[in-house]
Amino acid sequence: MSTTTKRDTQLAAIAKTILNIPTLKRRWADHLDFHDVAVWQVEQALREAYSAGYEAAVTELDPERVAPEDGCPRCGETNTDHLVWETDTTVHCTNCGTRYRPGKRQ
Repeated sequence: MSTTTKRDTQLAAIAKTILNIPTLKRRWADHLDFHDVAVWQVEQALREAYSAGYEAAVTELDPERVAPEDGCPRCGETNTDHLVWETDTTVHCTNCGTRYRPGKRQ
C-alpha cells in the first residue's frame, strides 16, 4: 500500500469513527458535505492524526524498527533486535515470548 493510500485510509477511518463523517469524498450537496462536530471530537481527531503521522515518521526514520502493524501483537515491540524470524511467516518476540505472523492481528 502506498504512503498516500495508507494515509488517506487512516484519515477516513478517523473521520468515520471520531467525527461520525461517513466519507471524506466530496458529494456536492451541503447536507452531505458539511457536518456539525464538537470541539472535543476535533481535538481527538487531530490527536489521532498526529499520532498516526508520528508513528509513520518514526518507522521511516528508524531502520531498527518495524511498522507498528508488524510489531508484536502482545507487547507492541517493534525493535528488530527483539523480533526474530523463525520461518517464512512466523516471528518470535524475544521480549515477551509471543510467536506471531506480522501484519495479522490475533
